[in-house]
This record gives sequence, structure tokens and C-alpha cells, in this order.
Amino acid sequence: MFWVASISSVLTILLIRYYYRKCNWKFKILTFRLNTLIRSSRRDKKVAQRLLKQVYVLLHKSIASNDTAMAYQAIDLLKLAFGYGIMRQDETVRLMAISVAALNEKQPDMVSFILDAFRPLIRQLSPECIPGAAEQLTLIGVIALKQRQNFLVAKITECIFLIMDRGDAAKDEKIITAALTSFKAMGVLSLRRRDVALFREMSTRLSAWFTANQPNEEVAKELISMLTAWLHRIVGINNMALFAMIEEFTDALIQSKVLDSQLELL
Repeated sequence: MFWVASISSVLTILLIRYYYRKCNWKFKILTFRLNTLIRSSRRDKKVAQRLLKQVYVLLHKSIASNDTAMAYQAIDLLKLAFGYGIMRQDETVRLMAISVAALNEKQPDMVSFILDAFRPLIRQLSPECIPGAAEQLTLIGVIALKQRQNFLVAKITECIFLIMDRGDAAKDEKIITAALTSFKAMGVLSLRRRDVALFREMSTRLSAWFTANQPNEEVAKELISMLTAWLHRIVGINNMALFAMIEEFTDALIQSKVLDSQLELL
């Protein structure tokens, strides 16, 4: 029996080593193919689609096996591809779906890696795709807040601000409205969780952004809608410190005349 157990242990070790070597070769081949595609003067969309599909297969496997090393390699490939504009339609939906899968498996570190891939994607997406990206990030944020994964929500907040900091965002009503919708939902949930630090970060940075970028009337209405939702939640939890915070935020917007013509809507 001792010899049987010893042989079994040795076989297990050999299989694990074979598995990792095989995965490493897969990543080397995918990296070579991706670099070839990047250098190509005419990029074949079908090749790009197959390559990204293979990366996602490895990413799904890494979640199933809770293999953070494999996940990190797969996400590095996605970040490289997205950075060069190599992506498929509804790529943000795919990233959202795999993030939710990782959250359901209680793998927040894996989700943190995946969120890093949103950053180069946000920079490369066309303006009409940005509201969809904000929506997918919000879905991840809502689930993360419900699981009390506040550090993930902080990363999502950074991604939303990255959306607002795009060169074409300030004059695009749909992009800013989508961002405000995200902040409305995450702000309400952060207040419910009494996450004062996250709420302060959102309100401070939003105040600075709108002071520098005067909104049109429709965006101002959405901003007021967000403030109203936040205020209702603060009144519900009866927290004077948070009330003082939103009062300061609102006053800053009034002083900078962001809400000057919209006060009757409050």
C-alpha cells in the first residue's frame, strides 16, 4: 500500500508539472500570435476574434481552478490586445460576465486583475460604446458592494472617472449621463454600507470635475437626480457627518455656478 501511495503521489506531481508547462506553452504561442497581429499592417478580424476567444478560455479555466498566476497571464494578454485596439464587439459585456463569474466564486483578487483590463479598453472604445462600458462596470460594482468588496468598488470608481476624463467625454451628454448614473447607484449603495471614505472620494472628485467642466441643462438635471438619491439615503440613515459632506458638495457646485440655473429642480 505504501508503494501504491508513493506512485500515486509521484504521478500527481508529474501531472501538475505537465499541466503548468502546457499552459505556459499556450501563453507563449498566444503572445507570439498577438505580437504578430499587432505588427501586421492589415489586421485580420477573424484572427483577432479567435485569439481573444482562446485567451478567455484560459481565463475561465483560471477561475474554475482558482489559479491567479494563469489569470494574471491571461489578463496581461487582454491588456496588451486592448491597448492596441484589438477587441471584439461587446468586449465590455464579456469582461463584466467573467468578473461576475469570479465574484460568484468568491475570488475578489481575480476580479481586481480583470478590472485592470477595463482601463486600456476604455481608452480605445468609440464614444458610442462608452455608456455600455459604464453600465457593465456599474453591474460589477453593485455586486461587489453587496459582497462588501469595497476595494473593488474603489477600482471601478477609478474606471468611471477614467471615462469622464476622456478627451471627448466633457462634450458628450450620453457619456457623462452614463457616468452619473453609475455614481448614483454606487453612491446609494456605499451610503447604505456606511462607506464614508468611498463616498467622500466620489463627491470630492465629482465636484472638481464639474467645476472644470460646466454641464449643459440635461446633464445638470442628471446631476441633481444623483444628489437627490444620495440625500434621500443620507436622511434615511440619519448621519449628520454625511449630510455635511453632501451639503459641502452641493455648495461647491452652486459657488461654481454648475447648478445655478437648476436650483428650482432640487
